[in-house]
Amino acid sequence: KVFQIGFNCDADNSFNKDPKDPGKYEQEGQKAQFDEAGMIEYYCKIFTDHPLISYIEDAFAQFDFSAHRNLREKIHNEFPHVNMGLKQLFSRGGLKRLKQVTDFAEVDAK
Repeated sequence: KVFQIGFNCDADNSFNKDPKDPGKYEQEGQKAQFDEAGMIEYYCKIFTDHPLISYIEDAFAQFDFSAHRNLREKIHNEFPHVNMGLKQLFSRGGLKRLKQVTDFAEVDAK
């Protein structure tokens, strides 16, 4: 058996909905606010500092599709041992939501 660690970020609760400072995520209170790139860097630092982490769920707000996509690419390229869950994305929206965050490629069937 292998010991693995994962965490649920529940980023919807840390997303700053204040119109004066939109699009930021609050970590450790209002003192530390990050945009999409800052959050990706924050998560990558966690993966680097804690190599036993193998799962992350709900890393961004449910409507932040580009952030989910960019983190997924970063994880795939730099942290292949980490899996990413998107439970929050499917709580409302189903297949339509899946299509918004997933890149589909056409394949010729021969």
